Amino acid sequence: MKRIIVSLILIVLLINPVFSKQKFDLQLYELMYKSFIYTQDLEHAYIVAKKVLKVIPFSIKWRKRVAQLALWLGKTDEAYKNYLYIYNKTKDPSIEKILFTFSYPEIINLKIQKYETQVKKGNYQNALELAKLYEYTGYPEKSLKLLKQIYEKTNKKEYLYEYLIYATKLGETHILVKYIQTLKVFPLEKKYDIVYLLIAKGYYDKALEVLRYVQDLPKDKTYYNLLLFLLLKNQKYKEFIKVVKYLLIKQQIDISYIYPLLDYYYRKKDLQSLEFIYSKIYKIKKTKAFIKEYINILIENKKFQQALEILNENTSIFSDKEYLFYLAKIYAGLKNKEKVAKIYKILLKDYREQLSLNEKKEILWFFIDNSEEYYKLLKTYLPFFKKEKDLYIEVITAYMNIQELDKAYSLAKKYINKEKNNLSFLILYADILNIQTKFDESSYYYNKAWILANKQLRINPNIINNKEFLRNYIRLSFKYSSPKKIKKLLKIAKNTLNYNEYLNLILDYYLYLGEYDPSFYIYNYKRIF
Repeated sequence: MKRIIVSLILIVLLINPVFSKQKFDLQLYELMYKSFIYTQDLEHAYIVAKKVLKVIPFSIKWRKRVAQLALWLGKTDEAYKNYLYIYNKTKDPSIEKILFTFSYPEIINLKIQKYETQVKKGNYQNALELAKLYEYTGYPEKSLKLLKQIYEKTNKKEYLYEYLIYATKLGETHILVKYIQTLKVFPLEKKYDIVYLLIAKGYYDKALEVLRYVQDLPKDKTYYNLLLFLLLKNQKYKEFIKVVKYLLIKQQIDISYIYPLLDYYYRKKDLQSLEFIYSKIYKIKKTKAFIKEYINILIENKKFQQALEILNENTSIFSDKEYLFYLAKIYAGLKNKEKVAKIYKILLKDYREQLSLNEKKEILWFFIDNSEEYYKLLKTYLPFFKKEKDLYIEVITAYMNIQELDKAYSLAKKYINKEKNNLSFLILYADILNIQTKFDESSYYYNKAWILANKQLRINPNIINNKEFLRNYIRLSFKYSSPKKIKKLLKIAKNTLNYNEYLNLILDYYLYLGEYDPSFYIYNYKRIF
């Protein structure tokens, strides 16, 4: 309490105009200064020191007090000017040390001059700081030259390390290659620092070279993540694949590096490799996305029993509807039509309003393809599917399969103008007309489809690899192409379509030729198998 009272009295005294006009009393000001410092009233201590310095400007003691208080109070420029004045007058090392904490150009030049003098005398205590100052002032090549000279004189690894760092920053990677054998002497974090710096500068080839050369790096997650990153950047895909497969087996892979590998095999349509990868991922990361893809690949590879096991191990991650659709796909693969039909009946009963367009298509096509066994069900569900305006092609096909040709024709005629550039629809419409013995009209639309197909093929020759186009084109070729060309197209179909799709085309071909015995054999073969 006494301190506060004394401090208040001194403040009143300090700001009193009468006191200011009295004769200057240094002892009184000294007392005031110490009292304010004691009570930690820095603002008023600063005012006292400034008043004294105005009276005795050559006092180093009071100037030092002003400089120190200015620094504490955030008056950086004033602190700097006063410290610089003191240093120029005294060359005091303690003041120099304080000055060197400032970043003013004069100070940087002062530091450079001092450190350069030290280096010339063989004192390298501040050599690394000098190198940084050269870089800071825009002369990194001086840093490189300095560190090279010092390393050659001292043979000390800390100077070599900084020399290599500056060489990398300046793009002088040949220097790094020259000294690459020396990297083994550096601590682990410094080895990685060089690799990271090379990556930051875009020298991926050199970064990979360094990573490979330094054999004593622990083969841990950091190492392999860097290796995989650099292999991708250097387009060394074969080695990348090899390393990823190795890490998958070890279950040490960073999942983010799986995606380029998956993309590679998807583009190659390498289902066996995809199955291998997903089987390994399944042991590491059981996310819904990975599990779904794993099941899809197993289904494509006809590993239906295994797909069923994986599905049943993970029922909790799927909605009931998702689970049922996967179950239907698997049972379809297992040739268990009865179970597939039962599942679709459940979906149409309990999830009718939740079905997407593609899901409706999937169900409808099952009943169309198996219309002999499920004629009644197809007929029962057709009114529901007919409500979906984007399912008219499938509904037309369904009407044809259940021999309701008038309904098929009526619906097809409604959409023929809209679908005049749809090859599949033109052929479908022509088929309906042909069945109804409207041969002139059907020939017109078959011919129109053939012209459209050849136009599409000229525009995009690769369209022949599209399954739907290939099936349509071969069917039309029965009417318009030579037997030699048809055989050539069927050979393409054998390598492109699945076995049942291919058999369907062969069946159509024999029927078109009027060879009913082979057709009968193929038809019954398909029914049995």
